[in-house]
Amino acid sequence: MLELSPRDNPGVYRQGVTKAQADTDVEIGRHVAQTAERLHGRLAELTSDMHRFLEEEIPELRGDGRVTELLRPSVEGNVDTVLRALRYGIAVERIEAPTAAFEYARRLAQHGVPVNALVRAYRLGQRLTNELVFNEVRLIDTSEQARYSVIEKISGTIFEYIDWISQQVVVVYEDERERWLENQNSLRALRVREVLAASKTVDVDEVTTAIRYPLRWHHLAPVVSGSGQ
Repeated sequence: MLELSPRDNPGVYRQGVTKAQADTDVEIGRHVAQTAERLHGRLAELTSDMHRFLEEEIPELRGDGRVTELLRPSVEGNVDTVLRALRYGIAVERIEAPTAAFEYARRLAQHGVPVNALVRAYRLGQRLTNELVFNEVRLIDTSEQARYSVIEKISGTIFEYIDWISQQVVVVYEDERERWLENQNSLRALRVREVLAASKTVDVDEVTTAIRYPLRWHHLAPVVSGSGQ
């Protein structure tokens, strides 16, 4: 019986290669989804670990309780979002940013925490998430090539998400910082006018804190008079 080589019948050969590649893609997608599902089942644990890690690594994120209390829900929202995207095959451009992530960026802006601390938190979060993924993928019963493909797919999605969300939160941070400074300047000007127009004694220390200007210093000002012409 005559056997045809792939060169004799390229159409059949291409069809076989295409089907094999499709089967491989399905297997990779299944492993990606299962890995994300297993990690999502440990969401509370992962959130706590990442929360603690970020506070240890970034001193600017520690301090005011009104700021630190929002870090955990921001971390949880981001981890939950990216794992769901991986689990259900949702493209990054179709993802909605976690509300807590935006609110945390606003809170940092209001308290004067440098924006680079916020960006660094996302980069460190990306590194830690990749490490968690690598540990999970090692447990998959499949070929080394398949493991590599799974890691490549997951780490690529995580990179895309971090790149996208970090841009979003920086915009939110900068908008809030500008708005907050404008409000502070308006309030400061109002307090100064109140002090100048005051008919009774004011609390110097309180006003100094409010307008951020040392009223207890000695101040000099020129007095200029004209001839009236």
